[in-house]
Amino acid sequence: LEGTVVAQQEVGLQPGAVPGYLLQGAWNLAPLVALAALALRARQRLRDPALLRTLAALSLGALALLATVLKDGSYLNVLVVAEPPLVALAGAGLADLLARRRRVSAEGGPSASDGRVALKVAALAACVLLAAQSLSLIAWPKQPLAFLRPGSAPAHAQKLSSAEVSRAAADARACPAGAPYSGPPYVAFIADRALPGGQPDQFIVAESSTHAALRERIVVGPRACP
Repeated sequence: LEGTVVAQQEVGLQPGAVPGYLLQGAWNLAPLVALAALALRARQRLRDPALLRTLAALSLGALALLATVLKDGSYLNVLVVAEPPLVALAGAGLADLLARRRRVSAEGGPSASDGRVALKVAALAACVLLAAQSLSLIAWPKQPLAFLRPGSAPAHAQKLSSAEVSRAAADARACPAGAPYSGPPYVAFIADRALPGGQPDQFIVAESSTHAALRERIVVGPRACP
């Protein structure tokens, strides 16, 4: 609790970064939210209304976590919590839309009204956008153009090449026995070396007075390497 809530309360705000975070989050979640709305629209026809309400409440609560990006050191990975319930709702909404189409065809009625056509076009557009975002992130993680909101550029980068990572890991393994490795946590993981105080997130330890005792133990602990 202290590491994820109390300590985060003690760091500063990052108002300049918030608009970009909100726009990126909206771009990534918009297709799922649109498809999930189909399930809410069809709530009278779904077989488990209680499950629908639970998933909807969970989705809203998870989306509220987006407010945490106001605090320094917080990023959009908080939205991962909202994705599973939204995916479930989106699947239910699409299933109902397809089932209604089959029922209309079986009954020999009109294929669709103008409103129904617009709804299907919107659902198809959401599916296409969601697929494009997902595939671009999987196929081109360094430049996932469709995943990034329009007008933005990747905020992440691989600073070390594979060869440089291997050399850094070799240097970490050469550290004296018992000395914690103070470099990137990824390199420490590869080299099977401990981090100072066993804390991979050095930011929250350094910034929060809640972790003053832990910070002191890190300072007076074994000499870090390098």
